Amino acid sequence: MSDIIIRPVEISDCDQIVGFINQLSLDTGLEGKVTATADNYRHALTRHPPLFHGLVVEYEQNISGVCLYYPQYSSWRGIAGVYVLDVFIDTSVRSKSMGRRLLGAVCRDAVEKWQAEFMTLDADSQNHGAIGFYHRLGFETNKEDHKMTVFGESFKGVAKG
Repeated sequence: MSDIIIRPVEISDCDQIVGFINQLSLDTGLEGKVTATADNYRHALTRHPPLFHGLVVEYEQNISGVCLYYPQYSSWRGIAGVYVLDVFIDTSVRSKSMGRRLLGAVCRDAVEKWQAEFMTLDADSQNHGAIGFYHRLGFETNKEDHKMTVFGESFKGVAKG
């Protein structure tokens, strides 16, 4: 599989990343939920420090997948980890172990950059293929935690204290 290249995300990849994220929203039944633009990604990548890290996988000189991630810290374990925001592999190349290789590269990058010792990600509850894939890699479902989000006016209200 020497025709597979994994490399850091570049600013010029942002349009394609948005396309992948939009495809991910279609694949998970959340069409129309993505509001991010390529300009949002470019801005996030050029901040200091960047708001996320990313790797792309190229196959036959085409970008075939992406993984966006950032550092996290476990206050209970006292160790650094890596949180995967999104991982997407084009359906035409999913049988080529690219997802496994891409997540492996993310782990190695996080170990090198901030000594990560674990990885966390969210999988859509209806994406049974992804859930099975993650379980085969050794991921465990955390039944104790519920992901909760606040944004918009509610976020502003929380910010006011």
